[in-house]
Amino acid sequence: MERRWNDRKPVQLNAIINSNNSMITGHTENIGMGGLYLNIAPGIHISNNQAVQISLENDSHEISIRTTVVRVDDGGIAVKFNDYPPRLLSMLKQFINEDDNESLH
Repeated sequence: MERRWNDRKPVQLNAIINSNNSMITGHTENIGMGGLYLNIAPGIHISNNQAVQISLENDSHEISIRTTVVRVDDGGIAVKFNDYPPRLLSMLKQFINEDDNESLH
C-alpha cells in the first residue's frame, strides 16, 4: 500500500516516461514534494518498483527526474522521486505554494 508523506496538488504538465528503452507519453494529475501521479493510456505495461526517468514540461518548466513506480492502476502510475536536483525543488516549491493552480494548467 502506498504511503504518502506529503500532500499533492492538482497540476497538469506534459510528461514523457522513459521505461526500459520505450517512450510513453502522459500528463500529471497531481504533484507533491515526494512524488506525482501520471495519467497514461490503458494497456501500457509498467511494473511496481520499476525505475523510470520522467521528463516534465509546460510553457515555463522542463525537467528530467529519476523516479520509482510505487503504484500502477487503471488510470496511470504513482511515482516517488529518487533524487531532488535544485531545479526540481524550485519547481515543486512553486507548485505547492501556488494559491491559484489555474496558472499552471
